[in-house]
Amino acid sequence: MPCRQARAGEKLIYTIQAASFKGPKDATRLYKWLKAKLPPANRQYLRLEQIDAFFTIRAGKSRDAKSLKTTLALIKKMIPSSHIMRAYYREARIITGVKTQDLGPEAAKTHKNPQIIPTAIQTARTPPSLPPPNSKKFITDMLAEYLPSTETGNAILRQEARKLNARTAPSPGCLAANCHAGVIKVKRPHLPVQEARCAACHKMKKNIHHPSGGKNDFMPFGSIKKMCAKCHPDTKTGKIIHTPFKEGKCLICHLPHGSDNKFLLPTPDDDQKKLCLSCHKQDKITGFKNMHGPVGLGACTFCHSPHSSNQPKLLRRPSKELCLDCHQNIKKDLAVMPDIHAPVKEGDCLTCHLPHGSASPNLLHKKGEKLCFTCHENIQDKMKHAHTKHGALYLDKQCATCHNPHFSKFKNLLIKQQEPLCLSCHRRGADIPGFRPPDIASQLKGEAYLHGPIRKGKCAGCHDPHGSNNKKLLVAPMVTSFYAPYNLKEYSLCFKCHDSKLLTERETTTSTRFRNGNRNLHFLHVAKEFKGRTCKTCHQTHASDGPMLISSTRGAKFGSWHISIAYTITKNGGSCTPSCHRKMTYNRVKAHDNSAKAVKYGKYYVDYKSNK
Repeated sequence: MPCRQARAGEKLIYTIQAASFKGPKDATRLYKWLKAKLPPANRQYLRLEQIDAFFTIRAGKSRDAKSLKTTLALIKKMIPSSHIMRAYYREARIITGVKTQDLGPEAAKTHKNPQIIPTAIQTARTPPSLPPPNSKKFITDMLAEYLPSTETGNAILRQEARKLNARTAPSPGCLAANCHAGVIKVKRPHLPVQEARCAACHKMKKNIHHPSGGKNDFMPFGSIKKMCAKCHPDTKTGKIIHTPFKEGKCLICHLPHGSDNKFLLPTPDDDQKKLCLSCHKQDKITGFKNMHGPVGLGACTFCHSPHSSNQPKLLRRPSKELCLDCHQNIKKDLAVMPDIHAPVKEGDCLTCHLPHGSASPNLLHKKGEKLCFTCHENIQDKMKHAHTKHGALYLDKQCATCHNPHFSKFKNLLIKQQEPLCLSCHRRGADIPGFRPPDIASQLKGEAYLHGPIRKGKCAGCHDPHGSNNKKLLVAPMVTSFYAPYNLKEYSLCFKCHDSKLLTERETTTSTRFRNGNRNLHFLHVAKEFKGRTCKTCHQTHASDGPMLISSTRGAKFGSWHISIAYTITKNGGSCTPSCHRKMTYNRVKAHDNSAKAVKYGKYYVDYKSNK
């Protein structure tokens, strides 16, 4: 029971505000109806007051609020949501503060109202007939009926605050069984329909098409857009506005009187797409082999706001945040992963995924590598023109065989560290239909000495996983035969790490430890015009049981021959006894004399001193 504090020495007078109207016709009709329905004892001081263009029906007058409770209960029953009990400063405010119609016991009393109040419907916060202390605040506290926000000084209040406080009288005749009774035979009638307040949305206007053919049939108040906005103001708050709402075509999506579904929709809430597809082309939303979960459920408003939004496509939130609301597993990992795919980091999920559906798995724009190549054109070009192709790129998962498309603990979005990732295929018994990769895992097992890149787990130090113009996917040329004419470029791979002086300086004291005195023994073996021994003749590329990657068990291969190598290291040098020459020794401090005139192997002779 709202009231204002009385001034010192004044006693409050209570009265009941039953309803308020813009014009006298509806006000007079309700006044007569109440006068006919209320018992005589409760009709006392029933009156129709006019404050400029504002018409209010009140009943009762007493210094004791309890004495008006019976009348209040009757009016509440007859006009739901229309009763307000008010307390005023003194009796004169009721008797002489207004001009009254010639309908009540105070008809002879007239007085000029001190404050002009715009046509509006009030909440229960401020009495209507008292001069407000501040007109702007007074208007702000009102629930505006018709005026736009620029006139009221405040945005029109929210729908849930609106209770249609006495704006219109009930219209029981409209819902008679032989007329419009069908509009309330739904589970969720529109609030004005529920309270039989047809005049909330309709006005009296001649309509010869109505069955009555009369002059006073109900027609909508102006445009649908303006009418709906009176009660539903906050739907238009975003920069992007849904076209039907922007054009004021609310009835495309909502039923005006009631529905069996939420929000007065013509379709069930669990199948919103049926309504949405009445405008949006079906083949762009549901005509896919793989459908997005919300689309499959018919829950379009999981992602889209139906009226307006500050985001493109009427999205409820920025696309990244919206996607992560459901994809919590990705959200959790994003917070801790050091390597994140650029589109994911930038929040642009739609770079790779379609929002409604796709012919490809995981809602991808394109299948597999075709999608990746839209950005990674350099990889596509390399794969296309490579002489040596990596088999993993042509497996079912293609790029995803090795890479995680969202994020990873490891560089380059790899699903594992390089070595275990590569060895998951390059091992004995790898289950790869139609393809048998080299068994590198067995070569590494139990070996005491590992090649530097292998020791660091960097297979890509020597091999290009996407393709290469060199054998074995090598990132640079490396001769792999037993013999080869000397060509420095053919050892480019080795020289990515090792000093090229190994093969360019005949004598050295710094470029290599494999020397006899100052004589460079690498140069001695390799730098021959026709039959130089290549690096791979003596050294293993991945691992070895002996130092310097020289394997005493594997040795070297020459065609079908297996050539053993017995290599020993000493403090200042070492010795080598391969199948291709006699035992030779070397010493970096004091050169050994290995000058046998000739060593015979079959019909061939090798003069080691002349290095021919």
